[in-house]
Amino acid sequence: MTCHLFAEIPFPVPSDDWKRYFFIKPNRVKGWSDQFASGDSAVAPAQKEIFTALYAEYFKRTRGLDRQQAINTVFQGGDDKLCIRNYGDDNSLSGEKSELDEVFRFLADYLAVEVEKPEKFLGFEWTPEASWFLPKQSYLLKTYLNERRPHSNFRKYPYLGWVLKREIYSQLGDPMITTEIVPEENKMLAALGLPWTVVTWRAEMERRQTLGLPGQTNKNWILGKDYAMTAEEKLQTGMFIGLQREETAPIIKKLLPETWAKTLKW
Repeated sequence: MTCHLFAEIPFPVPSDDWKRYFFIKPNRVKGWSDQFASGDSAVAPAQKEIFTALYAEYFKRTRGLDRQQAINTVFQGGDDKLCIRNYGDDNSLSGEKSELDEVFRFLADYLAVEVEKPEKFLGFEWTPEASWFLPKQSYLLKTYLNERRPHSNFRKYPYLGWVLKREIYSQLGDPMITTEIVPEENKMLAALGLPWTVVTWRAEMERRQTLGLPGQTNKNWILGKDYAMTAEEKLQTGMFIGLQREETAPIIKKLLPETWAKTLKW
């Protein structure tokens, strides 16, 4: 019943000029469904379940495994013929050429799939020469054109965020970031009366303010990948508010039909 009620809730969609809103519902009778936006918390878990089921079915058919063995193989990241990296609908596969062709054909029977060029996974790009690395577009996006508003994860500590991003991109990024983009940034900053030495000094002041917040130096936080952080890690950034299970459990149980609520172990 709860699922049906949720499905009937319309979506408020703004007009192009943002002056009006329209309440729209998918025409489910005609077979249409809603598509969640990038970054929506419901996307990754749902896609993870779908791909787990598909990969497990593939291994079941091609390896002669039972269903549980096939699922375990997926959770282990595949086998010596096929390596799986999956996060929601973002997938990276490697292995034998014939195996890759076969699994691609299998997935295409159920989903619209395509091969990205260059190969990417969670913002990283792949080349045989450099292995996995963060491209220069990633640095520019996370520093100037943040994908998800408002601003970046470091809107409370902007100088620290900038220094930390440079540090991690010097380790994991395209060398061009360090050799070309950073020097150009330094020139622009100096011309504006904000030399990099001042940025680092202010960053150190902010670092001292965050000594009790270890999450601020978490690599996923620095790269804007907070979706890959655990609830505990998010709380350590000081930017999230968390509720304990004792507080949320009664709420969730009230939202579920009694039949399902009884199956919960908490």
